[in-house]
Amino acid sequence: MIRLELGPEARVDLEAARDGIHRAEALVAAGNWLAATGPTLVAHNISQRGFMPGEEGAWIDEVRRELEEIRVRALECTARRSLAIGGSEVAVAERTARRLIDLSPYRESGYAVLMEALETEGNIAEALRVYEGLRGRLSEELGAAPSPVVRRVHERLLSHGPVGRP
Repeated sequence: MIRLELGPEARVDLEAARDGIHRAEALVAAGNWLAATGPTLVAHNISQRGFMPGEEGAWIDEVRRELEEIRVRALECTARRSLAIGGSEVAVAERTARRLIDLSPYRESGYAVLMEALETEGNIAEALRVYEGLRGRLSEELGAAPSPVVRRVHERLLSHGPVGRP
């Protein structure tokens, strides 16, 4: 029987990613934007590495799925944090939300953050286009409508008046 014994100083990447995303989400929920940066980066960086490349197995696939979910959650934390910080970080929120949507196209929270980032940048028409893309996708593919959270962002965007006029 083969047995691996790790010393007390050993660190397992998967555990660090799990801990990092848990802490990041808690800090984002508490509005502690700057403190969320470190744990978010830990979770995101570990989740991107790949797990046991070239190996196959049900348990390996399960870990890979978990790491992919951690990556998506870390992207959402980054986008929310960047949007809340504002300033030049809004561009980071926009880019990160777009990556989040690419990885998880049915995760509506990514669309909400992207719409809010575009709104902050003054790109109301683009934000409305994002909403229409989501609405069309959900309607055609799932027979569903966007969530109340996304609809509230859309309604706020519409309150800006005709696009191009204050």
